[in-house]
Amino acid sequence: MTDRTIEGYSRLRGAAHLRNDEAEGEVRPRFLRAYPVWCEYALMAVGILVVFPVAYFPWTNLNVSAPLAIAILLEVYLIRPRYVKSLSWLLLPAFLFIIATVVSSVHGFLYRPDQSMIGGIQLMLRFIYWPAIMVAAASVVAFTPRPRRFLYVLGWSVVVLSALRVGSTILAGGGRPDAFGLSPNNFGFLFSSFAMIGLSFPLILKNKKLGVFCAILCTLAILADASRGNWVSIGAAVLVLTWTLRRQFRHLFVLAAVLTCLAGIVYFSFGHLPSENDSLIVQKINSFRNLNEDPSYTTRKAMTRKAWALFLEHPLLGIGPGGFTEVQAQFTLPQRLKGKSLAKMNTLSAHNAYAQLLAEQGLFGAIPFALILLFIFYRGWKASNGASTKNNIIPQVCLACAVATCIHLWVIAAITGTQAWLVLGLLAGTSSRRGVVMSTARGRRRVVRLST
Repeated sequence: MTDRTIEGYSRLRGAAHLRNDEAEGEVRPRFLRAYPVWCEYALMAVGILVVFPVAYFPWTNLNVSAPLAIAILLEVYLIRPRYVKSLSWLLLPAFLFIIATVVSSVHGFLYRPDQSMIGGIQLMLRFIYWPAIMVAAASVVAFTPRPRRFLYVLGWSVVVLSALRVGSTILAGGGRPDAFGLSPNNFGFLFSSFAMIGLSFPLILKNKKLGVFCAILCTLAILADASRGNWVSIGAAVLVLTWTLRRQFRHLFVLAAVLTCLAGIVYFSFGHLPSENDSLIVQKINSFRNLNEDPSYTTRKAMTRKAWALFLEHPLLGIGPGGFTEVQAQFTLPQRLKGKSLAKMNTLSAHNAYAQLLAEQGLFGAIPFALILLFIFYRGWKASNGASTKNNIIPQVCLACAVATCIHLWVIAAITGTQAWLVLGLLAGTSSRRGVVMSTARGRRRVVRLST
């Protein structure tokens, strides 16, 4: 077994008992995969299909990656369940969230008897599927010998997506065109979820020039998409990434902080950006100065008020998954929307994943989801600060992706999709790489603990 077979083999925390085994006549242990190699390739394929959501199954409305994901679920939970048990810290809140989903769905059937039974069951199954695939992805990543490959696959996927986005914008002559079946909001959330990998390519790839080119391409795509939620999310994620990399790259955080401060000082000191043709990007940037007059922002503000009104009516169990756009609520519209019909506003999306979850599942569903985020980010932050070499920045990149994803969820109701759950699973897996399965010459198996 070469040193490259297991990352960080020289830093094995169990080196003492390995030397004792060698003294008893055993040879150096070799790596055994916790899961078959097809699980890793299937998870990579799931990642590609999530970045390129080309189609959905009609009855379940799940991504076309669902068959591969279900195969992984069977392997993780039924065939080799002993490994996923090591993620008990994640299994417990995920299981509680699934229970809360079932209970709130039953309550939704009783509260809204006119809703489609088939549609309610479909949505309930999807809410069971997403946390299940999150835990399964975390388990596969935690026990794979080379988690860097997942970053390569997702990174190159988002680079290709960036090229397609930039190309569609150029062909459309600017603006925010729909392309490849994706709306600008879909593009924005996909970039928030995975673009940090492409932006980190100058630090990940051996070919630094190619890495810089990929980062520039991703930056152009983010600008071209003109999604303010995406901009804010990526900006916060860049600061988090550079802060966690301050030990490996000492001047990176200082450079990012200085550039951010300078951009803010210039913008708020000199007012609106000058533009001869007042392009969409400039309009979006200038809108930050007066968000209360922006229709998109005020609509999201109104939907947050509706979610709060629904939560106050049903604080424990909510109104049931999928009920946000179906239930009428009385709430005050912002001044910018005073002329709008309240009945029409009640049919709009929540545009806020957390507000939607609170309204639809109440405290019974919101608390387990909050625990999932709390545990994952705590372990992810701990693992990111524990990684001290330039060759091991996987936890930091996954943490930055999760930060961008969770911030963007504040302005988009995208919890009902695989992207966010997959990103959380990647962070949970990379922050739980505590051990790998080994075997000795005598055929015995053990779990050897690895440093993150």
